[in-house]
Amino acid sequence: MEAADSESVISTFTCPHCQREVPSSNIALHSAHCARNLQKCEHCGDMVARKLMDEHYDENHAPSASYGIFIQAYNAHKGCSRANTVSLNCLQLIFLNIRICVEIGQNIVKVAGSISDFVNGLDMNSSSIRF
Repeated sequence: MEAADSESVISTFTCPHCQREVPSSNIALHSAHCARNLQKCEHCGDMVARKLMDEHYDENHAPSASYGIFIQAYNAHKGCSRANTVSLNCLQLIFLNIRICVEIGQNIVKVAGSISDFVNGLDMNSSSIRF
């Protein structure tokens, strides 16, 4: 019983690179790995592998034109006074939302002809689904 109590108290050190608490038995290995392989993101402060930093920036922090347009349309939509009717801002928001979904899932969904013809990429030849 006493052995279990003594093992539960583990001394830790704070890594100077990532500011995380590390068990004292692993501090040398962690410090070497952390300083060599990890980098602090300038935008969010997360520790990211150096070789994945560009990918992290592109996925989480890079400005996107379609996203900016979406935000502008959403802000205009929030101020819409026509609660029960569909305004031009509402239609733009719906269109931008569909377009962003298509851009994100290009390999799954394909746009065929107009915005009303969405066909699953797997059933492209045999399907005639209309929404």
